[in-house]
Amino acid sequence: MEHVAKTVNKHPIIIKELNLYEKHQTDPYGHDMKDCTIRELWRRLKDTAEVDGRVRQVDAFNQDNLWKKRGITITTNKYGMLYFGTHTANVSIYARDGSVAVSQGGVEMGQGLYTKVAQGVAQALGVPLDNIKVRPNQGIITPNNIVSGGSVASECAMQ
Repeated sequence: MEHVAKTVNKHPIIIKELNLYEKHQTDPYGHDMKDCTIRELWRRLKDTAEVDGRVRQVDAFNQDNLWKKRGITITTNKYGMLYFGTHTANVSIYARDGSVAVSQGGVEMGQGLYTKVAQGVAQALGVPLDNIKVRPNQGIITPNNIVSGGSVASECAMQ
């Protein structure tokens, strides 16, 4: 993209924008991009981050500075997610105090997975949320799980 942009004397952001997927376009793997929202997300990012104004600032800075330069760009990322729908869990209920320990197959990475699991278990068992302890994922306890990326772990957590 950078080479094409330089060759046609356009900013790389413009070239990238021209090459974004359209709804119902087919990707190289043959998947119909029927729900593709990348153009709307791109526009919102450009607006909220004031990208066009920042590009002008960078261009002005570079014109005024012979040896020191700045750059700016934005980019997209698309990756496939295999979904087999498998997230295992181990629920241990302690009779003495009514507490519950849950080990589940997802990885907590800031998406609030442990909170969602605790809330779902509390609701399903009818026990106070304070009685639920979610333990980190351990393959020996909860094996054969799918990837946690792409919100899959959050979706599978309560099934």
